[in-house]
Amino acid sequence: MLSKIQRNIIIRALRIRKQNGEDPAEAVKDYVKLTEKEQAEVLAELKGGCVDG
Repeated sequence: MLSKIQRNIIIRALRIRKQNGEDPAEAVKDYVKLTEKEQAEVLAELKGGCVDG
């Protein structure tokens, strides 16, 4: 389970990677310790803009 801080850090990193031309759905796979459920939650928040930043 990710804390809010950990989740925010990952989302910010994915936003930066997206700006650099990477696909977030592929980039999130680099975070191997995330479960599939956590990856889906992070991607949903990234697309929905639910996280501050």
